[in-house]
Amino acid sequence: MPQRLLSLLSNAALTRDDGDFLQALLEAWVHVAPGDHHSLIRRHEQGNEVEFRLPGAGRLGADHPMPRLFAELWAEEHPLETHPGVEAFLKHGPGAYLRSQIEPDETWHKRAHYLTVDKPQGIEDMLSVFLEPWKGTMVTVHAGSFSGPMGAGLLGPAREFASVANSLLLARGGLARECGRPVAELSGREAEVMGWVSKGKRNSEIGAILELSVHTVRKHLENCFAKLGVETRTAAVVEFEKAKRADDEKRG
Repeated sequence: MPQRLLSLLSNAALTRDDGDFLQALLEAWVHVAPGDHHSLIRRHEQGNEVEFRLPGAGRLGADHPMPRLFAELWAEEHPLETHPGVEAFLKHGPGAYLRSQIEPDETWHKRAHYLTVDKPQGIEDMLSVFLEPWKGTMVTVHAGSFSGPMGAGLLGPAREFASVANSLLLARGGLARECGRPVAELSGREAEVMGWVSKGKRNSEIGAILELSVHTVRKHLENCFAKLGVETRTAAVVEFEKAKRADDEKRG
């Protein structure tokens, strides 16, 4: 393993804060898998909380395009059913997976994940490392290519990186249960939409009540998902109700 990479992984081992640890892992990952795009996603199953990170930029806010693209995708499909890499992880466990080796382009290019998330960003192939889940928290790092398939030779170094990263994770005692979410307030219209969602109304019903098109209602929901850091209507309602209670307590 190159000295520069060892140094970066040592930096990760010395961090105390989970966010700093994950960011240090991501910065090290850039040196393992050369690519046009690198990112880290941390997702907690309970509450569907999601955290996105980019090298040099740190944690992304809800107004960044990347969380918004995923919110749009997850408004339509379950997050564990959208990507062949995730399917491989669920079947075979933590490790490194190269999309172009798992699924041919002709199939991949029909998937909602490609059309909604990867294609708008120009990503044609993706190498993903899934770390050992820790108390319901799944962490993945990604390297994407804008110019076609990535070399299968990257799988070896990626697997070695996964092994070291998992050892560091184990040594620090895992990650805290909460991954948190970006702080962003809902607009007045978004709060209206969420209010009706919390009452069990469907998008078409909300559109009729607020005199909005179904497409506009869906876009408002996508914004709500991104701001609340969730992936499903149920989780969005939970977070929306929490925020309302907190506001009531402040006013009371």
